[in-house]
Amino acid sequence: MKTKSFTIFIYLFFLAACDNFMKTELDVTSTSFPPKLSVSAILDGGNGSLSIGFTEGRPLADYSRPIAINRKIIRNGEIRLYEDNKLIWSKPGPFDMSIKASWYDPVQKIGEQDQNGYYHVEQGIVTRPGSRYRLEVEVEGYETAVSSSIMPAAPVVSANIDEAAAKKFNNVRRVGSLHVLTHHFGIEQFLPVTIQFEDTNPDVRKYFVLYGYMETTEYYDSYLYGRYDYLYGIGVTDLSKLQDNPDVETQDLLMEMGLGTEPTDLYNFNMLIQSNLTFSKGNNSLNIYAQYCMRYFEDNPYLEDNPDVARITLYDRFSLRVKQITAETFRYYRSVALQTSGVGFFTEPVNIVGNIENGYGGFSVCNSVNFPMLELESCYYMNR
Repeated sequence: MKTKSFTIFIYLFFLAACDNFMKTELDVTSTSFPPKLSVSAILDGGNGSLSIGFTEGRPLADYSRPIAINRKIIRNGEIRLYEDNKLIWSKPGPFDMSIKASWYDPVQKIGEQDQNGYYHVEQGIVTRPGSRYRLEVEVEGYETAVSSSIMPAAPVVSANIDEAAAKKFNNVRRVGSLHVLTHHFGIEQFLPVTIQFEDTNPDVRKYFVLYGYMETTEYYDSYLYGRYDYLYGIGVTDLSKLQDNPDVETQDLLMEMGLGTEPTDLYNFNMLIQSNLTFSKGNNSLNIYAQYCMRYFEDNPYLEDNPDVARITLYDRFSLRVKQITAETFRYYRSVALQTSGVGFFTEPVNIVGNIENGYGGFSVCNSVNFPMLELESCYYMNR
């Protein structure tokens, strides 16, 4: 009985201690400061594109009172990109940084997509490995957001594809912290691919990202109906091969807590990120499964001559992309993975490691190679 009483006393003492711990207050008014720009940008030397999006980042104190969901924010300004201090591209405003939720009226059949700030993709930007690229986002009412990074070389890799061995796994565990768009109109398949990395010197740390990329062209009868891009994950059957992978790190933490211990045939990463430390023992190959969507082909001769039915034809070009990223980008992704996992009640908070001066977010400079893998055709029918 004494033992039981002592145990209950310790338990109550612990609850009281936790109660005092949870009552710690934060004075949000002391964290008040003017809004800053929140910037997310990727400069890819492999395909010569700059993708950039930015919106208004507010301090915590602003959320101590109600804030309208829809906010119209249109500002003048200029986006500038420099190569070794020489201006190579610019885009003037005004910029629509508005935030609005999507809506749809089923009666009038009209609506709008949601918007979270300004977004733009610029093609045809020529870059050089080893050059420093500086991005400046100047918008009236905010400090000028600035970031710079050195363009890495394109990864020296080759890919061997085994189309005949494509398969569908029964137990697939999704792993990853960044959202990847995936189109599931058909059968989810995984294509075995062997990647050979040429430059595997572990004394010079390099970081790589792998993901699948599907370009879809859609035709309404013989007229162009639309173009779409989809990103697909990369699967592995054995996590022990991967080194310096943030998602594996969070997976290990979850396993230690007894979560996600069910049998798994394949670990499917939204984007597979790794360093050349993986090949420190001399084996420079990596076996992966590239996820893609095998659509249903619904060719029907009885519908071809029906004037009330239109044939929609889809042409899919599926590729594997391998990027070499900077150490800054790797640290940014790792911080996002650790924060998103949220694996423990007493886990220390994780700060997102950005590289934007006078603002929030990250500017990623990378170089990529593209491996065409499959060309697929499918169709379906719809009423005119």
